[in-house]
Amino acid sequence: MERRGPLPPGFQPECPQSSSYRAEVRAGDTRVEQYRVEGWQPRALIAAMTAGGYLQLTDEPIGPGNYAAFLGRAGVPEVQYLANREGDTTLITLSGRP
Repeated sequence: MERRGPLPPGFQPECPQSSSYRAEVRAGDTRVEQYRVEGWQPRALIAAMTAGGYLQLTDEPIGPGNYAAFLGRAGVPEVQYLANREGDTTLITLSGRP
């Protein structure tokens, strides 16, 4: 996942808390980035990803406080985009192959 533009204002990068995510990253099996933003903004990074050359392939509100999408180039899913409401914030997780 290469971000080709700046992160929109108000986003804070975070380190994944999941030990399985961290193990997969250390093993080189996946790449994970997480960002937190105020309020419920499930699609907040979609525009930045599409500006970076990704196409949004799916758009799935998967229940209250949860959203998922796949993004990729040439119709091939490369990045899983997950947004979860956590209190008054949205945690967005981007994951894919390194």
